[in-house]
Amino acid sequence: MEDLRVEIPKKFKRSLERRFDLKRVKYEIFGDRKLYYIEGKCKLCLDYLYKCACCPFGKFKSRGVAGCVRWIEKVIGRCHFAVSDIDVNWWEEYDKEARQQIKKLVEEAKKLITWV
Repeated sequence: MEDLRVEIPKKFKRSLERRFDLKRVKYEIFGDRKLYYIEGKCKLCLDYLYKCACCPFGKFKSRGVAGCVRWIEKVIGRCHFAVSDIDVNWWEEYDKEARQQIKKLVEEAKKLITWV
């Protein structure tokens, strides 16, 4: 089994916790579809821009998929939400599953992330 533990500088803790805080969910309507999102730029992406290999999640990168995305998939399985450098989002039809997965990700991250 692959070691999914990561060490992340403490200066990123608050912003990463806010990115996956379900109390901060908002939504927008696009035509007849609702897009849920948690707004917040990824401070890791901003700090490691163009240096993905140096990012704490860089060791999980594969075939053009960012290391953080691959790490999330390894922790919770196929995602019903998407992560970008500006938010975490999902469509209304995946609302229940996405929220459950985000909740699981937050719990697993507490075990796998060491803040240094």
